[in-house]
Amino acid sequence: MSHIATIVTQIIVKEYLLAAIKACGFNMQENGHILNEYKNEPVSVNVAVSIGNARGHKNLGEFGYTHDGERYNVAYYTGHNDNNILGKAHKIAAAYAEELVRAQMSKNKFLCKGSRVEAGKKIITFGKDISSVIISISNDGKVEVETKGYKGKTCVDATQQLEIAIGKVTSNKKTPESYEPPPPARYYPSIKIDSNKLCG
Repeated sequence: MSHIATIVTQIIVKEYLLAAIKACGFNMQENGHILNEYKNEPVSVNVAVSIGNARGHKNLGEFGYTHDGERYNVAYYTGHNDNNILGKAHKIAAAYAEELVRAQMSKNKFLCKGSRVEAGKKIITFGKDISSVIISISNDGKVEVETKGYKGKTCVDATQQLEIAIGKVTSNKKTPESYEPPPPARYYPSIKIDSNKLCG
C-alpha cells in the first residue's frame, strides 16, 4: 500500500446531497422549512429532511441543510432527541460520500471492483491498471482512502482530487511503498522518416 488518508466529509455538491437523502429513504423538500420548537414557528432551509411529518406538523422537516456559500451544514431546531437527528445526518453524510466517491472515481476512469460492508463500514474497491484505491466509509460519514500498488508520489497524485472533493483531510499516513521510486518512464526512440524515400 502507498498511503492512507482520513477525511471528514463536507457536503458541497447539492446534486449528491439530494441523491443521498433519497438513498437513505428520507423525504425532502428543497427550499423547505423546519420547525423551531422553541418559538413554534417554521424556519427556512435550503433542503428540509423528514421521515414523515415533523412531530405532526404537515410539510415541515425534522431537520435541514443550510448553505453558507461554501458547503451545506446541518440545521435543526428541535428541543428533543437531537441524537436521533444527528444519526440521520450522519447516515446522509455517509450516503453523500458514497455518491461523490463513485462519481469521481468513474470520472477518473477507475473501475469498481466490488463493495462490501465490514465492521460497520462500507468498503468499495476501485482499480486502474495494476493499482487500486480502497475507500472505507463509516456510518458517520468519515472516509478513509487507501492506495495500493502505487510507488512514490504517484499515490498522492491518484487520489488528491478525490480527497479534496470529499472534504477535510484529518490525517495522511505514508506507507513504506510511498517512499519507493516510481517505475522509470519508458523510452521510445523517435524514428526519423525521410519523406523523399516514401513509396508512392
